[in-house]
Amino acid sequence: GLLVQGRVVGAENKADMEAQAQFEINKTTLLSEGSTEKNRVNAAVLLLLSGNSQARDILLVALGAENSAVVRIAVCQALKQSRGWEESIKGKESFIEPLFGMLGSEDAAEGQVAAEALIIYEYKKIRDKLKQILNDKASVPKAKVNAVYAMRIRPDKDAILDMIELLGSDDLSVAGEAGVSLEKVLGIPVGADNNEWARITKELEKKNRDEFIADRLVMQYDKV
Repeated sequence: GLLVQGRVVGAENKADMEAQAQFEINKTTLLSEGSTEKNRVNAAVLLLLSGNSQARDILLVALGAENSAVVRIAVCQALKQSRGWEESIKGKESFIEPLFGMLGSEDAAEGQVAAEALIIYEYKKIRDKLKQILNDKASVPKAKVNAVYAMRIRPDKDAILDMIELLGSDDLSVAGEAGVSLEKVLGIPVGADNNEWARITKELEKKNRDEFIADRLVMQYDKV
């Protein structure tokens, strides 16, 4: 065993001590303003991978760090990376509220990366909250822009259908943002008439998820 302060520590306790030491290193690296961006993101990734509630609490504290956008962005970057992991992160629902709180950030990069981090959730999980932002007259403009962006980046036909619906929004800025986003996703020019959108809506509703994703991939390939 390991000798600590005159006592022999068993293998199990040794492992616990090493894990705690690594946790403290990751916590300090993430929360320190002196860390590099790469190290902060790596620390956030390691905390996410640990899967324990203590690490999750630190990540939530980081997302609520009012005076440190770089720390908040690092956690969002780590959450984005988790989408490609074989196992879903534990307790990820606890990140929904803080991420939505960041959508209205004055920092454009922060609001955008928060919208991108929301992609780890199924669309149906966050759909109502996105619509709430877009329909609420009290929502700040930046939050609305990022809510539409969160819809645009999703490989989900329901998100596209929701953006088509937004074309008729009373909020002209929301309608305009939806039009620009739909042009980027579907290639349909801004200002297409209602008959055209009705036709597109019917076509989308007929497609299953795999067909929709295949069409998106073809469109992206054509753009490249």
